[in-house]
Amino acid sequence: MDNVPDAIYFKDRQSRFTRVNRHAAAGYGIASPADAVGRTDADYFTDEHAAKALHDEQEIIRTGKPLVNVEEKETLPEGEVRWVSTTKLPLRDRGGNIVGTFGISRDITHRKKAEELLRRQAFYDALTGLPNRALFFDRLQHLFQRGRRAMGDSRFALLYLDVDRFKTINDTMGHQAGDEVLIGTVRRIERCLRPADTLARLGGDEFAILLDDIRTDADATRVAGRIREELAIPLAIRGRKILASVSIGIALSSAGYESGEDMLRDADTAMYKAKAQSRLRDGQGSGARRPT
Repeated sequence: MDNVPDAIYFKDRQSRFTRVNRHAAAGYGIASPADAVGRTDADYFTDEHAAKALHDEQEIIRTGKPLVNVEEKETLPEGEVRWVSTTKLPLRDRGGNIVGTFGISRDITHRKKAEELLRRQAFYDALTGLPNRALFFDRLQHLFQRGRRAMGDSRFALLYLDVDRFKTINDTMGHQAGDEVLIGTVRRIERCLRPADTLARLGGDEFAILLDDIRTDADATRVAGRIREELAIPLAIRGRKILASVSIGIALSSAGYESGEDMLRDADTAMYKAKAQSRLRDGQGSGARRPT
């Protein structure tokens, strides 16, 4: 038992340790396996994790059914997080009576971190940390499916955003400064949204927002107005003030779209119309705003 590189432990019917191996003791932060006898998970883990372990073990004792290869997140009081693959079985005496549980937990933290890294690379933008186009479409499809189940009672909006004059910023200040402008713009847009909303980077200087569960179509217009107000204050980038305004197009689920692609297309079209109107206004006397 002590030479196995996994945590092995026996517990009584009250989920108190009766024996553990050296690997388990090291994971609990104790010098000797004997120090664990009579103690519980609550002595070594956070209340949330200890309560989950206790519940699972009491169910095993009650039903006699094992838990096999369950992935668990172990959280320690100091904040450290480990992932383990755990199997727990009912422990029986010679007469077949359940007298406790037996468990073995294998550390899979490195694998879980690798999986999380791959997931982030697949579904999140490396520069801004926002969901990318693939994850955005997945969430958009989810809203369409929910809307069909709700028979039209669920309302949401899609906003398509493009940073105005971004090519000029890149050409005059360089791509690294352009990246800083994008990051600063994103952080400001996030202030205007609720936790349930989704802001995604579709590519380049184009972004999209899903406003989930809005009450009226006017809610989307109000959010767009807040974003424009938030971005009306220039960003301070490398000692220069840069106005990173955006053009915004809006598509509403209340228009009866059949697919997310159609909704995104119309929001994109509306955004380009808004950009054209903005250029027209600039050309009629306001003048194009450039980095200063």
